[in-house]
Amino acid sequence: MLDKSYFKIVKENNKSALTKWLTLTNDNQISIEKNALAKRQSLYALYNYCIASYSYKNTLPDQCKLLLKKVIDEITSLDKEDVIQIATKGRGTKKIRYDHFWFDDTLVFMNILSISILIGDESSRKKLGAFFQKMNINDNLLNFFVNQEFIALREGESPFDFREKKFGKLKEHLRVSTQKELEKFLKIYLEKIWYQNLKGTGSYNLHKQAPKYPKFPGYWALEVAAIVKIKGLDDSSFRDHKYYPDRLV
Repeated sequence: MLDKSYFKIVKENNKSALTKWLTLTNDNQISIEKNALAKRQSLYALYNYCIASYSYKNTLPDQCKLLLKKVIDEITSLDKEDVIQIATKGRGTKKIRYDHFWFDDTLVFMNILSISILIGDESSRKKLGAFFQKMNINDNLLNFFVNQEFIALREGESPFDFREKKFGKLKEHLRVSTQKELEKFLKIYLEKIWYQNLKGTGSYNLHKQAPKYPKFPGYWALEVAAIVKIKGLDDSSFRDHKYYPDRLV
């Protein structure tokens, strides 16, 4: 068990990084590419700041809520060409479908959407929804968090590649399950699926760097808490799970 003081350091480090990246986004002297990358990095710093804040004090500070609005304003100002530069930066010619975001980025978007739901920030949630439409990011799961209901893709609509192998079961349960069935599945999701979904991302096994390196913000299944809030579920069967941020619901 890591000491709470460790997460305080991680929180403060990410807040400093976030301040730096947001300052760069307003620097007219840097290139368009560097500006876009600064906006992307601000999203990651915000996510890690909020996660570490919850690990530290089991709550999200007001500062997290204020910074969320600033970062969303910066991210949603990006256009398609900016995002293509982000997706290809440092990765050679390999791109994911539609040249948009890498899986890590999309996962962070889901978590930022979850935070906006848990703190009641409807404005940021709607801005992200409009941004996804602008970028042709058409995914059932992301759309669920934007619209707070599951809407099946219409015939002929092309889905965005948000790793069906990882999130296909969650999407299916949101589409067809009753309240009780969804509650049962979310318990299984936390116990057997959630952490494994991090494979291939920078978050997987990050705890192994602690306490030597202050980089690990904690592991919290924010999307589960957001689903519980949206659907009005009974979380008593998994409320004490180590990945479930019960104080946010």
